[in-house]
Amino acid sequence: MTDSEPSADDRFEVGLGHLRALRLREEGRLPGILRNEATTRLQIIDNILIDALQWPRDACRAEERYNGDYTDYSLGLPATSLIVEAKREGAYFELPSGGSAATTPIRILLVDNEDLRLAMVQAMQYCSTRGVGLAAVCNGSQLIAFLGSRNDSTPPMEGRALVFYSLSDMEGHFRLMWNALSPSGVVEGRLASLLRAHPTPPAPRKLSSHLPTYQSQQRRNTLQDNLRIIGEVLLEDLTEIPELSDQFLDIAYAPSGALSQSAYVSREILRHRYAAIEQTEVVRPAQDRGHVAPELLQAMASPGVGNRPIVLLGDVGVGKTTFIKHLVRVDARQELTSAIVVNIDFRAAGFHESRGDIRTFVEDTIFAQLRDLYDIDCHSNAVLRSIYHSDIQRFRNSLYGPLYASDPDKYQEYEREMLESHIADRESHLGLSIREIVRGRLRPVVIFLDNIDQFPQVFQEDVFLIAEAMTRNWSATVFVSLRPATFNLSSREGVLSAFTPRVFTVAPPRVDVVLARRFRFAREVLLAGNYAFLPFVSVDSDTLREFMLILERSFWQSLDLREAVDSISKGNIRNALQLLATFIGSGHTNTEKMLSIFRDTGHYTVATHEFIRAVIYGDRFYYDPESSPVCNLFDMSTVDVHEHFLGSIVAYLVQQLPVSRSTEFGYLGEAEIYEYCQALGFTQAQILFALSRLVRKGVVEYEELPRMEQPRLARVRITRLGGYTIQRLISMFAYVDAVVVDTPIMDDTVRGMIGDAVTLRERVNRARNFRVYLDSCWAGWGTEGTGFDWSGYSMRLNADIEHVASYT
Repeated sequence: MTDSEPSADDRFEVGLGHLRALRLREEGRLPGILRNEATTRLQIIDNILIDALQWPRDACRAEERYNGDYTDYSLGLPATSLIVEAKREGAYFELPSGGSAATTPIRILLVDNEDLRLAMVQAMQYCSTRGVGLAAVCNGSQLIAFLGSRNDSTPPMEGRALVFYSLSDMEGHFRLMWNALSPSGVVEGRLASLLRAHPTPPAPRKLSSHLPTYQSQQRRNTLQDNLRIIGEVLLEDLTEIPELSDQFLDIAYAPSGALSQSAYVSREILRHRYAAIEQTEVVRPAQDRGHVAPELLQAMASPGVGNRPIVLLGDVGVGKTTFIKHLVRVDARQELTSAIVVNIDFRAAGFHESRGDIRTFVEDTIFAQLRDLYDIDCHSNAVLRSIYHSDIQRFRNSLYGPLYASDPDKYQEYEREMLESHIADRESHLGLSIREIVRGRLRPVVIFLDNIDQFPQVFQEDVFLIAEAMTRNWSATVFVSLRPATFNLSSREGVLSAFTPRVFTVAPPRVDVVLARRFRFAREVLLAGNYAFLPFVSVDSDTLREFMLILERSFWQSLDLREAVDSISKGNIRNALQLLATFIGSGHTNTEKMLSIFRDTGHYTVATHEFIRAVIYGDRFYYDPESSPVCNLFDMSTVDVHEHFLGSIVAYLVQQLPVSRSTEFGYLGEAEIYEYCQALGFTQAQILFALSRLVRKGVVEYEELPRMEQPRLARVRITRLGGYTIQRLISMFAYVDAVVVDTPIMDDTVRGMIGDAVTLRERVNRARNFRVYLDSCWAGWGTEGTGFDWSGYSMRLNADIEHVASYT
């Protein structure tokens, strides 16, 4: 809550005050002049909803059209949570006499009360067709709230209603009214809990809850343990090994900026991450078709020119660190021939923002690298006398000057104290040291502040301010790595809004190109027999080379494998390499079989389902929804069997609708998702469960908005992983074989047929039963308009199951 935002208690008090004023105004009004419906809404009901109950105006839609009908009030964003049917003043409901705010059986309210019955039926019809759970009828002085649609086997007309008999009744029981019908009360489900005799039953327990070994780890043999270590070193960490670093940059470096050739999202979406930033005049791509931007090389050749930091923009994992190393050692080698390059890698240094001062850490690192890498000790006597030569001369001409000849020891003591006072101001001393290097020794100084993008925005802004001060005061060229989201937010309302830095974007390279070059590099290292960096590995060199050759050929020949890595990693190079390391060392990867076939036949191609299985499970014996990079779209929160498909419907909707409408950068409004799914009969809670799961697992992503643009409605967009999941994964045996243990089964008979499975034959039979179960859940459901059609996925899944069955 911001400082300017009122608390819940404040909103309650304000609402009560508005209701009291409305009641007093109405009591003083001349009798006999009745309002029509429109005037009743304007003068009374609007006051009750917006002023008393504090519904935000942008969350209230009047006369909202749906399927040819119009609802008087639709309340709530992004989902419609409450529908209010308004009646004109004078359409007085004949309620039981002597009543006060309470819950009452609807059947009692409707005795000899046809007007109320028609109003409630109309509101219930609106709710049922739009998937909204709560409804109310109000004529200005009376308000009746009830469940407009239910999923607990109780017809709405057989339920209960919360009745307020008059404005005085509302005021006297305002706490009850507030808890039931205010925005916070509706979100918390207070009215639903009050009126529902039996809570909506949760989904039945999953198979995973019955497995005693569910949390166990998949065991690996010695060969797999060694291969995992090798995979992590050869595919991820070689840039950190000094003996191999130059060779790595020469062979394995992949330039940034090329778009994926296998992603299941549009190229426009892939471009958007950086295109929106590059539309500004101050931003340029760091590389274009493998060539470094001339402006960037010019900045390297002219340190300190412009007195502005250089920002390198790129998402976490796109390869900014490797880009920097290649820039220094290869692309800008000529420009940096005589330069002093300081690289401060916050991730490699293990810096934690809660454990130390950023400025002190930066200063200590620069002092250390100048001393250790360039033999420049900024605290040595020679350097101090060079930096503070003018100060030393002025000191000799000061009142202490005569001691220089009469008492040299005393003079040196005073001079030493003077120099120590200069050194004590670390920031000033370091700045003077850098200027001495640049101007006195004619050596440009270039400083990189790398991997700060893995820290919070405030931390990144603090580092930028340090970089700005260093550039302005030290005559150095300073690079800062930032995330695009941080740059966007900070440029509009944060620290960067006060500056105009030079900005270059480092877009991710193509994952398939990175993998091809990494495999080639690993093969050359293995062929050279240089294993000094792997003294702890006992695998023989022939086995290493054979296994790397299997991987290299498999990914070269199989588009499906390249698609899988590209999509599941979401184009993040670091994630893609980690996926490879996971596959290499997973206990679900049968390395002995692969090597045996390779030695017998001379070739082996990793099957896509082998890779998918190892990646989905990781080190777990069973699928774990928290640790796996893949989302279970079939999970559900209630006993509604149609909820099995809600995650897929949302993912399909987010992927398809923006394309058909040419929506900017592939975003779809969150409110539209709720409206669409509510119309299919899903509740707000079900949709929230599905959407939250999709966001948490990276199937869809929210648009990153600066705080100044709130309360702009949220928009979501499909990710590479989401496109792959909805188009490929859910119709693959390897996927359903994994997630079946995490999916509630509503049918008792089927639940008894779906148990633990170890052998391939058992797993195939279980997958068949699961597919038939999902088919039965889908059958007869009127979802022709959803676009998503499980029937087509089921056919493809059946074909894949039977293909796998042919190996049993």
